[in-house]
Amino acid sequence: MLPLIIGGLCAAVSFAAGAITSHAAGEKDRQAAKHLEKVNADLISKRDALEKRYYELSDTSKDRVSDLQRKLAESELEKDALYLVVRLQNSLLLLMQAIDREPSFEVLFQFREAVNQTNAVLTHLKEDLIPIPKDYFSRNLTRAKTKMAKLGETLTEEQKLLLHQLLPTASEGCISCPSCCHQNAVMKNVPSLKCGGCGNLIDLINVQHQIQWNAKTVPSLAAG
Repeated sequence: MLPLIIGGLCAAVSFAAGAITSHAAGEKDRQAAKHLEKVNADLISKRDALEKRYYELSDTSKDRVSDLQRKLAESELEKDALYLVVRLQNSLLLLMQAIDREPSFEVLFQFREAVNQTNAVLTHLKEDLIPIPKDYFSRNLTRAKTKMAKLGETLTEEQKLLLHQLLPTASEGCISCPSCCHQNAVMKNVPSLKCGGCGNLIDLINVQHQIQWNAKTVPSLAAG
């Protein structure tokens, strides 16, 4: 169990560090950016120290160390891992609020990966998962796209790929393309989308009765 927890936790910190670094680089509030950078440096430092101690413990297992000493060392390592998980949770919640102020595709993708990896570790530890609002990703994806449209910018190929990977997380339903039958993820309050299979534009208002919604409440799509 310990190797799984340490490996997953180190991976989660790496994802979180990437997301925090990316967001801090584009953060307009420099004071907020500096705080995120400080949080990031602390996470990385504690991750490296934990990883070093784990490998040292693995090496000592080959030596003549009593079972009691090894169990005590493992117990201390587990406590420190749990402490780092709590710090990581708090850091991700802080980042979640920061993304809400200034969302971007790249940071949202890295944030999702960090949350998934952290929740996997929390599951092994039988701890509560990170609470993410149901509409968090769909809301911020829409805001990121709107921001780009207002600036007259278009999605790069890399951003299109990230959007495609994020849609299953953000989607609240799916629809089969009338032309090619490709299954497309659908978000509420979006009047149309481009099919991921054939590229044709699907008018969701006209075919909303064909949408398979995940939620029990079926929304009404408005043309606006």
